[in-house]
Amino acid sequence: MTRHLRIGTLVLAFAVPHVALAQGTQAALDELQDTIDAFRSNVEAAESGPFPPGSEGEARAALADLRAAMAPQETRIDQAAETRDAARSQIAAMIPSLPQSAEPAPPEPVVDPAPEPVIDPDDRVADQSGGEEDADGSAEMPTVTPQPDPAPQPTPGLPSLAALTAPLAEGDRARRVLIRPDAQMRTEDGTEQSLPAFSVHYVFHEEPGDGGALLAIGRTTRRAEGWIEAARTEDWRTMLVMSYAPRTGRDRTVFFSSEDDVFDVLEAGDGAADRIAEIHGRIEAGTHDPDRVVAIEPRLVVDSVERPYLMPVLDYRLTNTATHGDVAILQLAALNRDSSDVRDAGTQPVGQDRITVEADARDFRVGVAFVIDTTRSMGPYIDKAKTFVRSVSDGLASRGLSDRFDFALVGFRDNVEAASDVEYLRTIYRDFGGGVGDQTLFADVARMVPAAASTANWREDAFAGIDLAISDLNWGEVDTRLVFLITDASPRSVGDALASDPGMGPETIMAMAAQRNVSLFVLHMQTEEAISVSSRTEGYDDTARGAQLYSRLARTGDAAVSKYFKVRGATEEAFGQSLQLIAANVIDQLGTLSTVGQLDAPAGPALSPELAALLGGDAISVDDPSASPLIADAVAEEIFRYQTEYLGAQSGAEAPDFYRGWAADVDLANPERRALDVSVFMTRDQLSDLANRLEDIVERLNAKQLGMGDFFSSVQAQSGQAAVDPEFGTFLPAYLDDLPYGSKFINMTPSLWDALSQQGQVELLDEVQAKVASYRRIYAAQDGWLSLAGRAVGDQVYPLPLRDLP
Repeated sequence: MTRHLRIGTLVLAFAVPHVALAQGTQAALDELQDTIDAFRSNVEAAESGPFPPGSEGEARAALADLRAAMAPQETRIDQAAETRDAARSQIAAMIPSLPQSAEPAPPEPVVDPAPEPVIDPDDRVADQSGGEEDADGSAEMPTVTPQPDPAPQPTPGLPSLAALTAPLAEGDRARRVLIRPDAQMRTEDGTEQSLPAFSVHYVFHEEPGDGGALLAIGRTTRRAEGWIEAARTEDWRTMLVMSYAPRTGRDRTVFFSSEDDVFDVLEAGDGAADRIAEIHGRIEAGTHDPDRVVAIEPRLVVDSVERPYLMPVLDYRLTNTATHGDVAILQLAALNRDSSDVRDAGTQPVGQDRITVEADARDFRVGVAFVIDTTRSMGPYIDKAKTFVRSVSDGLASRGLSDRFDFALVGFRDNVEAASDVEYLRTIYRDFGGGVGDQTLFADVARMVPAAASTANWREDAFAGIDLAISDLNWGEVDTRLVFLITDASPRSVGDALASDPGMGPETIMAMAAQRNVSLFVLHMQTEEAISVSSRTEGYDDTARGAQLYSRLARTGDAAVSKYFKVRGATEEAFGQSLQLIAANVIDQLGTLSTVGQLDAPAGPALSPELAALLGGDAISVDDPSASPLIADAVAEEIFRYQTEYLGAQSGAEAPDFYRGWAADVDLANPERRALDVSVFMTRDQLSDLANRLEDIVERLNAKQLGMGDFFSSVQAQSGQAAVDPEFGTFLPAYLDDLPYGSKFINMTPSLWDALSQQGQVELLDEVQAKVASYRRIYAAQDGWLSLAGRAVGDQVYPLPLRDLP
């Protein structure tokens, strides 16, 4: 019976005695029954309709409707919870749990229960047994104050990440690690996160354990973000990484388990070549000592972009011997994209290369770009270049190899605002893509003619022409990237008001060429006309100025082979003969590739006096046609280098991984050749920041806010910081103790700086400006940048050659 009916019946019950006294009993009862029936009908009619607004009935009806609507949602929530639990079980089976410390775990933290919902006393609802109501007899739903989710609790046995406020110190710097591929980090709430391979993290705490140590790590020095197994990381003392140097003229690098093994070979002196050859033979035969030899460089060149690998420098020893000179003996770790766990490092048999397919170079395409000074004085050399194109085209066509060679042609002059009749600053006459069998080839080449008017002075904007060739030609059409600069003038460089880019210098061009793997050959015609005209009109010998600037471009491609050639004396004949020998070499090499599928290494220095001269490191003089083979030999070296890289990329060669290994940075059999090259591992954001800081230093110097002494110390600080730890805002000179290598400013002392002439200091200032320009261009291009999975573009990394630091 409803509440209303109970109340009505109670009222009528008290009214019965009074009615019975006034009337007869039966009549009174009949009248009472009629009243009750009428009252019941009225109540049922009232309850069958809608409840009055604000009444308890209305509230209960609304609650019932809400529960009915929520029922399907509750079902879906239950199903989602079941799916979540199943997924957690699957993940737990796939990812091993982090090992716990061997120490007894502290008691579970006591967590106070969440407070009961707070209900305003004035908003209480009466239950069915009675209770308080509002003044109008209605009741409202309770208002519950939402409670925050409980804070993540530390993993038992591990300290709270929030309590780890600074990275661990490692001498004068913070401890860092490199993340191995497929590594997982566990956050404090138990969530597993995949970390990008080869990313760098700071270490805030190391927790030992029976299953291996755990590290608390973070991307910056500001906070720890989670825990990782130490075995999934690699120590990262500096930003220096090593890579394999070009293979031309050297043996494969052997990595030993001890530094003493490297010293043993070095101490053999002149017998070092025989000693290392014996070790190579044992590795090939499988009879080497596995406790002594850790790994050997693969036979094929590894494509470091498609098959990335890193060799961070962990330790080093510096020595000097009579036969090998200055040598750095380096302790390295080696990681490739499969190096997920340090405990699995070095399991590949030594000497057994990891490749995907067997490959040959029958489809290898040689690309040559001529960047020619097309000013008035260059007419005879332009004609010789046209003859070269005709010779290569005819020679390849006779062998059916026209599709194996391609040619591009760029012309440059000078600032058109200073001499409007010059017509253009730079232009592309022909791009790659057509091949030498293309009918348009000779028409494109014929369009190149010398200018009819003179430029502002003898020097020209050669760097603008090289920049156009490196940046804008379609290099994807060919497998070699050979650029020949042909000029009789020095280049406009840093600070030249008529330069198209006054910040561009030799260091800018070098860095751009390295990023795109371009080999630049400079054929500098040092003519009598250049000497006499520049001396008479400018007051200096332009050929000497050109030699000073162009010689700084000599180390593109294989840095062991000089590529700056001074063509003097009978320059037209020597130049023409050199080009004809290059053409003959290219035709022969492509013919060999088409039949054999692979080139043999060019003759070593002991068999070729010309090649020995190239390896001397200085500018090479081509004084008459008899010396012209020097250029052709250098080109043959570079084509062989490109072929080895092509074969490595086609076969999918992988660099070996190992936990620790010692190696010399020079070839033990031929110390004139480097075995390992050094780079600085930088992110895109770090490179941009370095450029901004150096640019600010230069601007303050120009504004006389800095003296030259302050300039030196500021630039040295930025170079050292970049080489050791770009995350730190201050530079500590003690960092330099950890660097086996250095740049000009890193290696320079204040006393050496003070001893420089004013002109010497200005030249170093120009070099810094040129390197800032190179950072801007490297940043803007994509070539050579390695993307880290799950990271922003600013976190892409690039191995900047150490020579490119100031």
